[in-house]
Amino acid sequence: MLGKAIPVIILLLISGQARANSTANPAATSPPGPTTKTTTENPRTTQPQALAPTSTPATENGIDTIIIIIIAVCIVVPVTAIVIVTLVYACQNKREASPATVVLRVQQAEMATDEDRHDDLELFNKLCSDYSNLTGENTSLRIKLQTNYISTNFAAGAFDHTGGHLSLPRHDINLFIPPGAIEDGRLQTIHIFVPPSMNRGKPAPVVHCGPTGTTFRDHVILSFPVDPDYDEFVPRFTNTDAGSTEQWQPMLGDDDAAFIVKNGKCTLFITHFTGFGAEANDETPASTADKDDKTIRVGVFASKHTASDRLYSYQMRIRFYDASADASERMYQKEMSLFGGRLLDDDKRMQVNKRGGTVRVRVSKIAAGWRTMDASDENQRLEFEELWDESDETDASCTVRLRKINRAAPVTDVWATVSVWQEQSHGTTVTLKPSDTLQMSLRADPPRGYLSATQAFLHQQEELRPSDRVFPVLPLDIRHEMCVLLDVELAGGNDWRMLAEKFGIDSPTIMWIGRNKSPTSKLLDFWETQNVSGGTVALQRLCDLYQEMERPDVKELVEKVSSGDLRDSGYGTDRDSRSPNGSLASLVNSILSEPVPETHSMDASLKTKKKKKTMPLVEG
Repeated sequence: MLGKAIPVIILLLISGQARANSTANPAATSPPGPTTKTTTENPRTTQPQALAPTSTPATENGIDTIIIIIIAVCIVVPVTAIVIVTLVYACQNKREASPATVVLRVQQAEMATDEDRHDDLELFNKLCSDYSNLTGENTSLRIKLQTNYISTNFAAGAFDHTGGHLSLPRHDINLFIPPGAIEDGRLQTIHIFVPPSMNRGKPAPVVHCGPTGTTFRDHVILSFPVDPDYDEFVPRFTNTDAGSTEQWQPMLGDDDAAFIVKNGKCTLFITHFTGFGAEANDETPASTADKDDKTIRVGVFASKHTASDRLYSYQMRIRFYDASADASERMYQKEMSLFGGRLLDDDKRMQVNKRGGTVRVRVSKIAAGWRTMDASDENQRLEFEELWDESDETDASCTVRLRKINRAAPVTDVWATVSVWQEQSHGTTVTLKPSDTLQMSLRADPPRGYLSATQAFLHQQEELRPSDRVFPVLPLDIRHEMCVLLDVELAGGNDWRMLAEKFGIDSPTIMWIGRNKSPTSKLLDFWETQNVSGGTVALQRLCDLYQEMERPDVKELVEKVSSGDLRDSGYGTDRDSRSPNGSLASLVNSILSEPVPETHSMDASLKTKKKKKTMPLVEG
């Protein structure tokens, strides 16, 4: 509009200037020649000249006023409009930046359509039905209590008073049922579900724990990742079922619930099941340049084998890369293009700190018939600068080389436990359990006859698959003794309060923990969620922590577990040494009910070596 008005304004200004010049100098507009000649020689013309229209001062002033008004309309109105639009836009941005509006916008963004909810509910109902079919009357109680069934967005299992973990590895979500949280003699089916439509680009996932309304004797612990680029999160809950319209409310710390947001995770202490999530208070994520922590992912890859490979040796690449979905996809493509690589286990998130020091990688519990090429393969180090450089991109790796102990032995399965942690941090121990079947990697889609029973079962079940349940790292009797020793508040402060500080727990949560019957028990529950499947590495780090606290009496208790003195006392330190599919063999065979070629069976080579397993003996 302003561009079109400029030529008009210029013409009006020229016209106005010409009129002004005419008024100021009339002679300048008369024709050349003496003026007296006209008036004297033709007096009759004097009268007509007097009657001809002339520009009087009043008329000229009116024209000038009109010109000024037009100029004002053409210039002032567009400028005013621009100013008004600018002010409105600025006010709108300011309103959107307010915390209340941020909350409203987040809530609106999370509002799923009816069609989305319908799809979520259909998926949930299908997975629940699949779980029921997999755990029918033919499944023994022992198998039920040692096995979880998981897919990308759903996990379920039957639990009793012994407790255990239920996890969604792809989402890095874990639910820990501590021993005693379920009454002795009660069998409780538990599930966790992540609605796909509610978790698109959110800084924290939405997790439905169920059955909705289930209550426990003591707190159970739910942990899920949050985007570390946001400075503050507020946990929230909704007392609605999956597929229903959410009614979010903030979770306030009280005697029934508490939360810890640390190391890129939100940990909730809860006593009943419903839907949970977390809300970011910041409008936009902060720059990672100002952060002391960074979230990365750790994955174990192996190259694709060919029929010409003698398979006397085996290599696993442990890679560290950014946690974003794009970075993960780039790493998968890189592995595939360079090595034909495959991801051997679900990659996991890891929080690294600028002051956390060197990152340690330890390989243990290697499959029978294999050993590392060199001792240096078992323990490796990566300097922090390799994980977080100036470019803010993470792309680091180390290689573990394995070889067969006896080349003639028909060993076709390989697995190991990989533990990753930062030396100067008391945070999470990331544990991965890569496993591979060598003859399986020779073919893209091997025929049914060449599959072991377990692998045939996994090929049949695309949505839901069985997985060994992870039990608490600490045996129940050792936990009890630790609580007795650390619950007593000492003058030096090296009791449960110092343990909470070492874990990096904030003061309000420490006060909440102190109001519980056994503060140490709550801290050990938190430690268990941070060290799922941590095994001996997590125990050794706990020993080092008690050494720093100058509590040799408590350290001695942990050393009993890590040294193997209590391997048969009930919990999972010994479970990690078996085949990844060991506890599933009878389940798989009962479901398939068909013979499997002994030469290709993963379980056949283990039948003669596997010791009889017993259920944990836990006091009610």
